[in-house]
Amino acid sequence: MKQPVFTVQEFHRQFPDNETCLRHLFETHHGHKACPKCGEKGKYHLQAGTSHFVCSCGGHQISPKNGTIFHKSDTDLVKWYYAIFLMSQSRNGVAAKELERSVGVTYKTAWRMQKQIRLLMQ
Repeated sequence: MKQPVFTVQEFHRQFPDNETCLRHLFETHHGHKACPKCGEKGKYHLQAGTSHFVCSCGGHQISPKNGTIFHKSDTDLVKWYYAIFLMSQSRNGVAAKELERSVGVTYKTAWRMQKQIRLLMQ
């Protein structure tokens, strides 16, 4: 049976903006965890103007980018996700120059993103 194709259009439909990517990252890595203060699951919400999720009890916050390749990066998550998508779709990899053009970042940023993504894909 053939795998369904994940197209560029489907990518943009599933990950239209930074907040959607941040919520996806949170759900993937932290969505099942209970708050260490109140013990409840599913009580986290995105704190306005930040990339942190805070429990409704106010006693705990999670930054889903910590411990990932996105940690301490000023580059938008949607650009990171798109770079990962492009690199995962290519058989021979994607040159940093191509990432620079496709993702809309500087060459230095594209090179760093490419390096980090390749390390993850090994």
